[in-house]
Amino acid sequence: MPVYEGYGLSECGSVVSLNTPKAKREGSVGKPMPHASVSIADSGEVMVKGNAMQGYLNHDNSKDDNGIIATGDIGHLDDDGYLYITGRRKNVLISSFGRNISPEWVEAQLSTQPIIYQVAVLGDGEPHLSAVIVANPNMVATSNDPQSAIAQAIDVVNQTLPDYARIQQWHLAEHPFSTDNELLTDNGKLRRAHIFTAYQSALGL
Repeated sequence: MPVYEGYGLSECGSVVSLNTPKAKREGSVGKPMPHASVSIADSGEVMVKGNAMQGYLNHDNSKDDNGIIATGDIGHLDDDGYLYITGRRKNVLISSFGRNISPEWVEAQLSTQPIIYQVAVLGDGEPHLSAVIVANPNMVATSNDPQSAIAQAIDVVNQTLPDYARIQQWHLAEHPFSTDNELLTDNGKLRRAHIFTAYQSALGL
């Protein structure tokens, strides 16, 4: 069964963009639907106009005077109008050189490597990025040297990334991120502040 990725917000009547059988691009969330106008702010934040809600209860700044909603998502549009979502604005790392980096983007690239089961990218205020890696337990069990396998996987990914987004140091976590150790939220998202606190010493941050 074909599966087509899309993007939506409750604040904009659910679906904002969608890949379709006749118009699809891998890695994107498709082109904006006819009712939605999508633009990208200077900060990289995805802005949506069309089918917008009246506002949040007791919050007057949920949309601007033109009815444009700031989604809180970071993304970009390609030359053909396909929308790509790369992360959340609140998670953006700002390096010591002033470069804005979406950790979700780098994490997604690292997660393509089978040896990497979970990963959290850190580096706010630092000259380079670091990563906390949870290795795939099945592959670790059959590997003679899992540390070298992970290093090789990171090197493969680094070759596809610009200099500012490459992982320069990493730490292999002993245990997976979970709700029990408070490194994941109840819906499975990284608790980034907790991960930073738990591993900043190991990474020298």
